[in-house]
Amino acid sequence: MANTGYKQCLTRMQVMVDPTTGLPDPNNPTGLVEANDPGENYIENVWDIVTCPLPPDPPAAPVNFTTSWLQVNVAVSLTWTAPASTYPIVEYDIWRRESYTTSVSYRKITGAPPGTSTVDTPNNPGGAIPRYYYKIRAKNSYGDYGPFSPEVWIEFT
Repeated sequence: MANTGYKQCLTRMQVMVDPTTGLPDPNNPTGLVEANDPGENYIENVWDIVTCPLPPDPPAAPVNFTTSWLQVNVAVSLTWTAPASTYPIVEYDIWRRESYTTSVSYRKITGAPPGTSTVDTPNNPGGAIPRYYYKIRAKNSYGDYGPFSPEVWIEFT
């Protein structure tokens, strides 16, 4: 469900005030701080509660993430379907794990452009690593990352 509401935010404004009255400077009706203030006035911090839009929800996880051999034991084709997102997807992070065990951590292998496929060419001379595991997540133009997809794998033959 998308965040479409608003929340209250605390914001700080700097307002020029007359030092004798403590009121906003009559020579500066906007109350905004001027860079060339001659010094006869001082700046007072004013805290105010304003209405701010909620940040959008992050993108969902990419779906239909699959692996296949583009060139057997040399190049892995990775494909997926773009997730739902309030903001456009600008990047996909693809991570690879090189082992049967879950104790070996993932490494980011690419920040793929916002397409729905890429190719990985793992360095695996002689098939020393029998299986590669992959996961992917999307990043939207707001800068939010979504969750990772379910893990997929491909086996060397």
